[in-house]
Amino acid sequence: MRPFRRAEIRALRKDLVALQASSEATAASSRKTAAMIETATEGGRAMLTETYKIYEGAQPLNAPSWFPCFDAGKIGDALESGEAVAFLSQANIAPDVDRVVAIFPDGRAFAWQQFHPGAGE
Repeated sequence: MRPFRRAEIRALRKDLVALQASSEATAASSRKTAAMIETATEGGRAMLTETYKIYEGAQPLNAPSWFPCFDAGKIGDALESGEAVAFLSQANIAPDVDRVVAIFPDGRAFAWQQFHPGAGE
């Protein structure tokens, strides 16, 4: 077995730094989502809309079949009817991709990633 070359070590370090940054961003987004849910249950919708940015154009994506608690159709219907409200959890988690959270009056929340409205135009 040959030893690693310097270029390989630099590439591995770069990958490790990127992975660590991604993990930190995910953890920060999870904390923000938890704060949104806490605000929803304690302060209600009025406090949510004063504290967080409403996300226009939210479109929940279909989850894998083994994830039965996430029903994109029902969440989308609730957003259209005004029963649920979508908020921006984290902008640009990847280029042109946002994390969106839909919050229901009872405190239930559903999150997904989606392209920015108008991305790729």
